Amino acid sequence: MITQRRLLLLSLTTFLTAHVFAQPTSQETRVEPAPTANRPVVPETADTSLLGREKLTGDWGGARTDLEERGIAIDFAIWADLFKNVRGGINTEDMDLMHLESLTFSLDTETLFDLKGGTLFVDLQHIGGDNPSNNVGDWQWVSYLAADRRDEVAEFWYEQKLMDDTVRIKLGKIDACLEFDVSDVGNYFLNSSSSQSPTLPGLTAYPDGSFGIMGEWKPCDYFYVRAGVFDGNQQEGKTLGDDGARTVFSGPSDLLLVGEVGTSWKAGRLPGRATIGMTYHTGTFNRFDGNTDDGVAGGYLVVEQMLTKTCDDEEDCHGTSLFFRAGLTDGSSQDVRYHLGGGIVASGFCPHRPDDAMGAAFNLVGFSNDASANFAGDELNLDLFYRFQVTQYFSVTPDVQYVFNPSGDESLDDALALGVRFVMDF
Repeated sequence: MITQRRLLLLSLTTFLTAHVFAQPTSQETRVEPAPTANRPVVPETADTSLLGREKLTGDWGGARTDLEERGIAIDFAIWADLFKNVRGGINTEDMDLMHLESLTFSLDTETLFDLKGGTLFVDLQHIGGDNPSNNVGDWQWVSYLAADRRDEVAEFWYEQKLMDDTVRIKLGKIDACLEFDVSDVGNYFLNSSSSQSPTLPGLTAYPDGSFGIMGEWKPCDYFYVRAGVFDGNQQEGKTLGDDGARTVFSGPSDLLLVGEVGTSWKAGRLPGRATIGMTYHTGTFNRFDGNTDDGVAGGYLVVEQMLTKTCDDEEDCHGTSLFFRAGLTDGSSQDVRYHLGGGIVASGFCPHRPDDAMGAAFNLVGFSNDASANFAGDELNLDLFYRFQVTQYFSVTPDVQYVFNPSGDESLDDALALGVRFVMDF
């Protein structure tokens, strides 16, 4: 309890200090060390050869650009993680492949129907393969793609911006981890804890996004408030991704409540940002002592800061960035009571390969100290990667993860997992 209070005090102090010293920015601050994912439409003079085009399938003879001008964007991408545990853990014999195929449709209502500020979005996913952590034995999964095999409508929502885009409302089936507790820098890593703190009970995230409503108020570029209410039936064993709309706010009537406050700044030319948030799940949780809790809360903090910058263009910039994240929850019913993580990512260091990136991160989870939980110690993950951006649409990322005390199980030796990620954008 003392450790949790100290971590909470540290999180609040860090966030408030960042907000006090925040300075207005001329546009939305991002801390990604590599180019943003939303690239502009390729001009007619751009290289449209097989190696130079933005997407593998190109512009479809002009059809892709024509559709985008009409307000319709269609994308298809594949992620695949290949991992082998070579030391310790549970099994060093097998190799696992985890893959995700995603087909998305985005409709701009202003272009299509003259309704300004509206977006309709659909994401159809196929998830296949086997979880590499079944061999590694770690609690923090080495691949954030890991999930049970399924075909699903992963997201299906409508978003409306109002009041000169200072207000944003989203309604539908939403992946909460794409809205809350987000780390642009942490998302470069393959380990799941770098992209999402594991201290948010019942979070409706990949692969089980859920139906809900969320809103955001952003009165200026350097401050926002965001909140959401989601179907929390996943806590009762519902696979919300598979079940679709059949579980929408229907018995049991569990809810997930999320709130977040964020700020951004510039230290000279270098952007930074911080977010702090809380979740509360109204469901019933089993305690390790045999009793139950009606409702469990979780909290998180994310801080990012760019350290070096090699250009002035905010939309296509390289450099070096740090991230830090922390999380807290109740260890009487949850496996993990706190999480600390952080790391560094750099890109643009090679003049002839400006889109390559490399990084190093750590993630420490403190398991419940309840005697009935049977954890022998805490788990620490170290993650190293190098991303080769072969073309604009294809990347290869070798990855090394070392796991100290996997799952807090004293019968397992420290594990060494070697992996590689392939990403193809069609």
